[in-house]
Amino acid sequence: MAYRQNPSKLFDILPSPELNLAEYVTVSWERPKPTGIPSDAPSRPSDAVLAKFCQVRKAKVLAALEWLCLHNPLYKDVKINRELLAIWKESFIPEILITSAIITDRKLSDNRDGYVYDRDADTTEFGARATEQEEVIYEDDNDEILSDQIEFNGVHEEAGKENLDGSVTVPHIEYKQAFGIETFNSWTDYNYLLAAFPTVFPYGRGGHVQADRAKRPISVDLQEYANWLMRHHNCQAAKHHILPYVLYDMILLRQSSTGNIVQSRNEYWAHGQVDIMSLTSEDLQRAAKEMAAGGRCSNLVINRLLVNVRLVSSYNPESFGKKLAMRHVLMGHVVLHGAPAFWFTINPTDLNSPLVLRMAGVHVTPHLTKAQLSDLRRRSAMGNLGLVAQYFDNVIQSFFKHLLCSATEKVGILGPIVSHFGVVETNARKMYYLYGFAWLAGNIDFDKLGVRVIRSPDFRNRLASYLTSVVTEQIDLAWGERYREEYPDR
Repeated sequence: MAYRQNPSKLFDILPSPELNLAEYVTVSWERPKPTGIPSDAPSRPSDAVLAKFCQVRKAKVLAALEWLCLHNPLYKDVKINRELLAIWKESFIPEILITSAIITDRKLSDNRDGYVYDRDADTTEFGARATEQEEVIYEDDNDEILSDQIEFNGVHEEAGKENLDGSVTVPHIEYKQAFGIETFNSWTDYNYLLAAFPTVFPYGRGGHVQADRAKRPISVDLQEYANWLMRHHNCQAAKHHILPYVLYDMILLRQSSTGNIVQSRNEYWAHGQVDIMSLTSEDLQRAAKEMAAGGRCSNLVINRLLVNVRLVSSYNPESFGKKLAMRHVLMGHVVLHGAPAFWFTINPTDLNSPLVLRMAGVHVTPHLTKAQLSDLRRRSAMGNLGLVAQYFDNVIQSFFKHLLCSATEKVGILGPIVSHFGVVETNARKMYYLYGFAWLAGNIDFDKLGVRVIRSPDFRNRLASYLTSVVTEQIDLAWGERYREEYPDR
């Protein structure tokens, strides 16, 4: 089930008769077809299965709205549409979700990595092209949708042309908003998250921006705020299906703005536009051939544009510019410390770790079977992305601090490690793992190690003694004796 993050307007009455769930919720069903049904017949999910995800219970909706209007100041002016609720059944599945469901024959693993919304695709089924109209949506667990529609006109048609006075028109983006509704600003509006996610902020307070300085005298960075929110003990934020991605997008915009601020101070936009207009297709083709051959572009104008592009993207996680920036850090480590001595991979298994349940605050009763414990760990790990990240962070920090002892005066399991470098990646289930390098103290001539081992018997003996001391397997005989006394039959 995918929720489009694009509602059309801010409703002052809930539930709204103008709300069309098919525009915001898409049900995609993938399952093997039952036997005995023709191969060209779509396998529609049964109502019992669909009710687990799409059932609307009138009593729950009414109770949630009444509670919000009573306790949440941001919902005090919202009217409850009791006339519409009166004609609802006690529990039902909206017919529009059933008729608009997408049935596909692809396996679940084929698209587990996520869906990418193509901004240039023709979205005529939603009534407009993405390049002409884009919407901003905030959705919560109770299906109350708060929204604000913004229409982008894109780059002005006259952008890039010279005016009569010789100046160049700077490209810009124009937007329209509904009458009487102010567009939220994620930088300064303290209600930006509070009204959109009432299940996380039921009392309408505790947002990323505090208007009253007396209540929050110390300014909290957005990334620190997100870290605190995702680690909160009630796990409402970490288990939310939209809020973590909204916070990530907000953090991403702030990181990108750093490069934009540097460029704006250097008047990049005016110079960059002149550089782009001065290039020809032959210049671009020649530069592409030079770079495809592994060489450096000889065109100074293109190099200047590439530097400015990398300046912005180097602050964006998972971007090519960020990858180049991390690659430069790795090269700096090699120049400073020589070739890395060890290459390691850390892939902690969160699904089988009892620490996941302890960190999740789950009480484990003694009578649970092995299968029930495994299922409990799996549901705790897969249902809470923040818990998986926290578990991974604890494992990695413990490895570097207590086992590797990097950049400390202690000697770790691999010897005196002077520095390390690692990159975190995820698999299809968003489970984290780390690739890394470690540098031994004084290994500036590590590439000549083989020659030294052959030529110097004394060095060979000292190296063998060192490897024997750091690569060991220890068995606690006393603990083994106690175990055999307690469990003689095992």
